[in-house]
Parts: sequence; structure tokens; C-alpha cells
Amino acid sequence: MKNKVFIVAIAFLLFCNVRKGLPDNAVILRTPAEIIGPFEARITSLDYDATRDRLAIGLSDSSVIIWDVNEKKILKTLNANTYIINEVRFSKNASYLAVASGDGYFSIYDVEHNYSLIDTVREFFGIVTTVDFSQDDTILGIGFGQPIGILWDVKNRYAIGVFSGHKNLITKLRFSPKGRFFLTAGRDKTLFVWDMDSIIEEDTSYVAEKIQPHSDYISGMEFSMDGKYFLTCSVDSSLKLWNGDNLLLINYYRHITKLWNVAFGQVGTDGLYAASDHYGVVLIFKLGSKVPDLYLPSIKKMPVRALCFTKNYLITGGDDSLLVYWDKDSINTLLIH
Repeated sequence: MKNKVFIVAIAFLLFCNVRKGLPDNAVILRTPAEIIGPFEARITSLDYDATRDRLAIGLSDSSVIIWDVNEKKILKTLNANTYIINEVRFSKNASYLAVASGDGYFSIYDVEHNYSLIDTVREFFGIVTTVDFSQDDTILGIGFGQPIGILWDVKNRYAIGVFSGHKNLITKLRFSPKGRFFLTAGRDKTLFVWDMDSIIEEDTSYVAEKIQPHSDYISGMEFSMDGKYFLTCSVDSSLKLWNGDNLLLINYYRHITKLWNVAFGQVGTDGLYAASDHYGVVLIFKLGSKVPDLYLPSIKKMPVRALCFTKNYLITGGDDSLLVYWDKDSINTLLIH
């Protein structure tokens, strides 16, 4: 009898934990489809290969795991780097995988040839913080611990452009799916819009557009797959949805704690975007909503650093070293009601 009372008490405390800090009328999906782990280190980054239904999982122990989403198993472990993985990114057609590491190296793998290592490069600009491929997969953009970034020719394997403007390290870099421009965010709280061709051509008269969208640094940002929308979140607890063409603000939401990352649904018909917070909660928005439509809380209340939509799931990972599957059908059912 005592054991039953104890179990009921624990369940009640967990329920209260889930509700704490959320609105009274919050719609909550409490039960994930599956929880896998813990892995041997914290999950720092996720990216999805829709062609093969696989994840690249970056870990704080310097390794990258190639993960079969459907079979829920490790296919391969990549160990070219020696310190924390800051970001993993597949190229747009999933032919390449790039890795940014705290050891000062970025690595590029050939996905089509069993993730064989093409390059691991050190440019002596400090840690490598962020990477992303251009829409045509020919150029890799790289941000560093110093306020410098480079454009790397993937095929010919050399730097074809250098850019600077931030006053502190670059936190995120993303190419637009629509044109030859990309954006960088820095610890200096600024966001720069860069013209790729002007950098490659070394146009000395070129000045990048500079804005300050948040009161603290941007911790996560993404374009939607069609480039119509752009999403930023910050450790100042704010989340902003922008027009992807002209960066006009569409929606602003102020959360109760730090936000760490963002993601869009895989296809435009999903009409969803998400953000993860410092206490393990994922916020789900429908396009057009002013406030979250759904909350996905974790019990451990630890930061969720990475999240991505796959064909059937929203998958999250963070400081608890767990890979959490949230069923998209269950999410959509609650959103409808």
C-alpha cells in the first residue's frame, strides 16, 4: 500500500512539473512516441536526410552518429573531430554532410560513398561554430569563434571568400533557399545579410545589411524549405517569424525562458514551426498563430538544444542525452481539436 501511495505521489509531482510555467489553457502532449538513450554524451545538433530517412546526431564527446529514423538504430559513427560537435548539416540534396567542431576543424563527408571523409580543415579562426550549404550544394558557409566566416568551394576544396562584420563569434549561418544570399548571427546580437557573389568577387565597396532583431544573441535560426519564411530565436526568450524575402516581421512571441533552437515542418503543407526552451519544453506553432498551439514538455527539465521534423516525427535532443520521438499524427490531432 505504501508503494502505491509513493507511486501516485511521484506521478502527481511529475504532472505538476509539466504544468509549471505553462499557461492555464495550454494544450499539452505529455507522451512521446519513444524515448531512446541516454547516449554517451549530450546531443548538441540534429539534421535530417529526407532522402534516406536518416539523422545526423552531433554529440558533445566529438562524435557524429548516423541514425536510421525508422529502424531506430546507429548505422555509423564518425570520429574525424576531437572536441564537442557544434553543428551538423546535410547538403540540400543530401550528397554531403558537414560538421562544425570546437576543436577548430570543420569536416565534410561524402554521404553517397558511405560517409567517407572528404576534408577535415583548420582555418585558424578559433572554434568552428556553424556550417551550412548553399542551395546548389557547391559552397559551404562556415562561421568561427572569431568574428570571421568563409565560403568554401566543396568540389575544388578551397576557400573562395572571406567575410567579417560581427564584433564577436558567429553563432549561426544559413543560406536562403531562394537566392544567392545568406545570413549570419553573432554573439554581438546582430544579424547580417550577405550577398554571396559580392564576397566571392571581393567587391571592396560591398557593405552587408545589418539588423539587430533581438536584445540578446540569436541561438537558433532557420529558413522554411521553400524560403517563404525565416525563423529566429534568442536567449532573450523571444521568437520571431519573418518574411523570408524581405525580412519583414510577421510574428513576435515572448516566452518565459531562454530559447535554444527552431525548426520548420518538412513540407509546406505541414504549416508548422517549433522552438525549444531551456527547461525541456518544445513549443509548436501553426503558421498564423500568435502564441504556441501546443506544448511538448520533458520530465527532466533540461535544455533541448536540437530539434527537427522528419516524415513521421518531430525528434528532439539535448542535455539529457535522450533522443525523443514525438508522433506527428498525435501532434496534428491535438492541433485540430
